[in-house]
Amino acid sequence: MDKLPFDFNSFLSEFSLPSFIAADLETLCGAMEKMFAGQPVDMAVFAAGLGRVMEWAKIRTPAEDSSDAGGWCARYAGIPKLGGTLTCQNGEQEWMLSMDSSNEAYLGAWRSLRPGEEDHGGLFSMEDSFSGRMLVLDTGQSKRKILFPGAERLIWGSIDGFLQGMQVEQPQSPDAPESRPAPPPSPTVLSGLPVPQAPPAPVPSRLLDKKLLPPEQPVSIHPEVWQCACGRKNTGRFCPECGSEKPAPAAVQNNAPKQAAFCRECGTKLSSGARFCRICGTEVKG
Repeated sequence: MDKLPFDFNSFLSEFSLPSFIAADLETLCGAMEKMFAGQPVDMAVFAAGLGRVMEWAKIRTPAEDSSDAGGWCARYAGIPKLGGTLTCQNGEQEWMLSMDSSNEAYLGAWRSLRPGEEDHGGLFSMEDSFSGRMLVLDTGQSKRKILFPGAERLIWGSIDGFLQGMQVEQPQSPDAPESRPAPPPSPTVLSGLPVPQAPPAPVPSRLLDKKLLPPEQPVSIHPEVWQCACGRKNTGRFCPECGSEKPAPAAVQNNAPKQAAFCRECGTKLSSGARFCRICGTEVKG
């Protein structure tokens, strides 16, 4: 059986309350009675009393003389480095604070124990909002929030702190081999295998016997150069040396035979000057 991470001797303890804490508990329980009944309460006084009780709950120093504690006694049940619950009673009222591993309260409870009176009470906690810190009251049947001025300085824990304390690290046996994560598998390299080649695209049989079309000639983007009568070479319309205008090009007599308009093989319309059909490759004849 594994060794428990706590000592049972420190699990339970009972002690008497100092008189000033007993007085604060009387004030807090009376304020809770009013708040659950929907009556107004001085929240600044409530915050001051709650702050003193919370600070004392961290150290839980017992009183040397409990004769003026009004019958209040306290009981703490908890585990070191985990948390616990502080319960205070006087026979008519009960006040509880649940504490996390840092000894910070994260949940409170109040209950009336007066004889002949219906048992009633509820839970309380704190949360922050845009308006300020709020006191959250939960009776089990309804929940409401009350603006809590003066509580900004109070350190209120959370259930997360208690849960983190429960995560106890188990010591590893010295004889057990150290566990290391397995390395990721290395990729398999296949060397010397032929790389498959894609088959060539089939060529239509009707184009195998046709001549290939000549490549298109690139279009020159350089301006035409002409020589003026004064001997200067120019590219513009007028010569900057003598102001002469560029002579008009001489008309070229075209004695070439007239080109057919459509391909005689497939009927495609031919462009001007084409020597071969762009669809089937048939040679164009006049």
